[in-house]
Amino acid sequence: MVNFKIKNEINKIFNRTGLSNYIYCNELYKNYLKNYYYVTKVYEFFLEKLTHKLNSIHNINYSKNNWRFLLGAWLFFFISDVFCKFKYLKSKKLIKINENYSSLYIPKDYNEFLYKLRDENYHKNIFQQFSTIRFKKIVFFDHSNNLNIIFFLKKIYIFIQIFLLKIIKTKIIFHCSYFGFFRNFFLQLSLKQFPFFLTEGFFPKCEINYKLRKFNLIKNNNHSMFYKVLDKLLPNNIPISYFENFKYLHSNIFKYYPNVKPKIIFSSNYDPFDHFKIYCLINITTNNTKLVAGQHGGGFFSQNNHFFSTHIQKLFKNIVVLGYKKKNNYFPIFFLRKKKTKPNFFGKALFINYQYSIFPSMYGSISGKNNIKFLNDTLIFFNNLNKKVTTNILFKSYSHKPFKKIYKILENKYNFHSSEKNISDILRNCRINIVTWNSTSILESLNINFPTIVFFRPDLTTYGKKSYNLLKKADIFFDNPIEAAKKINEIWDNVENWWFEKERQKLVGEFCYRMCRRSENVNKELKKYFKRLI
Repeated sequence: MVNFKIKNEINKIFNRTGLSNYIYCNELYKNYLKNYYYVTKVYEFFLEKLTHKLNSIHNINYSKNNWRFLLGAWLFFFISDVFCKFKYLKSKKLIKINENYSSLYIPKDYNEFLYKLRDENYHKNIFQQFSTIRFKKIVFFDHSNNLNIIFFLKKIYIFIQIFLLKIIKTKIIFHCSYFGFFRNFFLQLSLKQFPFFLTEGFFPKCEINYKLRKFNLIKNNNHSMFYKVLDKLLPNNIPISYFENFKYLHSNIFKYYPNVKPKIIFSSNYDPFDHFKIYCLINITTNNTKLVAGQHGGGFFSQNNHFFSTHIQKLFKNIVVLGYKKKNNYFPIFFLRKKKTKPNFFGKALFINYQYSIFPSMYGSISGKNNIKFLNDTLIFFNNLNKKVTTNILFKSYSHKPFKKIYKILENKYNFHSSEKNISDILRNCRINIVTWNSTSILESLNINFPTIVFFRPDLTTYGKKSYNLLKKADIFFDNPIEAAKKINEIWDNVENWWFEKERQKLVGEFCYRMCRRSENVNKELKKYFKRLI
């Protein structure tokens, strides 16, 4: 169980926000699967309504899938966040739609929205729009970097890239490829184009037009209260990039991006960059450009209720996947940048930990109060390790800021050390890698055949179960922390022989073929793939 000192720190984190009752609300994760499907249904309904409304406002004729590409990720996250608040308020009978209340904060774009989801003031602002709850003070800070040196350097770079691409023929634009600099550089040379790395521009922010935002998406009272809440909140909170700023972005996009009529635009991370998505859509509709997506995240195809997996499959015909091969247009190859790192069998153990937002979400089960369950598994794991193992742990945490103090307590309690270094650099001094979530870190580690132990509470698709059952059979994947700790204690002094046992290596190879396909020459295969698409 969570010890007193850590439990006290958790309470401090949650109580500090003034939203602790909401974070702890038991209603949020009851019937999680049923709630997820409900939110998805509501999302599709309002996506249809926004398609018609925004086409009318902007005088364009984008399809529902075009708008899914532009604002789908924001819309799903916004609806799921409001749903979590709605469940809490409904249980306390505190719902009241405030017709004359205007949002105190409207994000510039989806990227800024994601940033603000970590801010308690953002959540207080949403609460006040459809409840009787009132907060004394809500403060928003402008985190814009438009006046710093990075802004000016980026403007110079954007000017140079647009100038160069006017005179240099470019068939494929690579954006957030995650290939790594050198792989990307030499891949473009092999495709006989000048190596070019697209950078997003900075766009002016328009004034909010509250009068234009006074519209309704549903026209009758036959809908449930949740639909009525969203009918009020969506016009009030839709990011500026889809509303006031949209026409400017649409008309001036080639001031910030190269007008080169590419055959292909490839990205492993389209979603956060609204202006880049507008650039892509203009190229699709006017130049017949093909959009190709790269898989971003280990949970794709293996994790149940994975919004982005479904989202990407609906939007893209061509996807470069890390291993999954169920459709003809999916190209499986583990393309992520990585260094081949040999284990030091007299070294330490790397422990990679994930901790999600303290604010609840329908996107994943590890958020809000469920963080406590996740943290509890971590503590159970450490409590069952031998002392000679715990003193040899190097801790790498991908945690939201509020949880940093908790892991400092863990460091002192178990006498291990945290590291901010790159994972590849840490692994040079390690004999084994321990990962606690269905993530890319598992795939990266196994792809380079690094000794690995994985434990998490599984919520897997049929494909995911078949894949992780291979690791279960190999005593690499465990669905509880005690068994994982026992295995590490057992093999600690003999990791090399354990890992390279013939049957275990066969099972690891089968898993990699399904989830993180190995290749002798990644660039050669990527070159063939892109040439085939041109």
